Amino acid sequence: MSQENVEIVRRIFKEWALGNFETGDYLDPDVAFTWVNPILTPGGETRGIAELAERVKEFLSAWDGLTATAEEIIDAGETVVAMEEWRGRGKASGAPVHVRQASVWTISNGKVIHVVVYADRAEALEAAGLSK
Repeated sequence: MSQENVEIVRRIFKEWALGNFETGDYLDPDVAFTWVNPILTPGGETRGIAELAERVKEFLSAWDGLTATAEEIIDAGETVVAMEEWRGRGKASGAPVHVRQASVWTISNGKVIHVVVYADRAEALEAAGLSK
């Protein structure tokens, strides 16, 4: 099952790398996203696809050409850890952005049920039980 979960996260990042953030087909209707010490967005949590979609729409409105790639995807048993790279340009300033962060994905029955985004790789690994 864990390899299937890795593949789901890989597919989502394949779309995000193209700038397509409409990947709701992979999400459970009650999906939760939690941002812990994030770099690009305010912290907090959303619950449900509608609330997440509203936050993503607001977030994307500030950027041009935003993409996200998974530099590394780690099978952590019950979760999947993604080391992410985000690139784009600020719409208002035109300034380029290049940010690395990490996320821990929980998947059940083929759907993402929770994602926790961390600014720090070590925090994500520790949260997934992979710290040294």
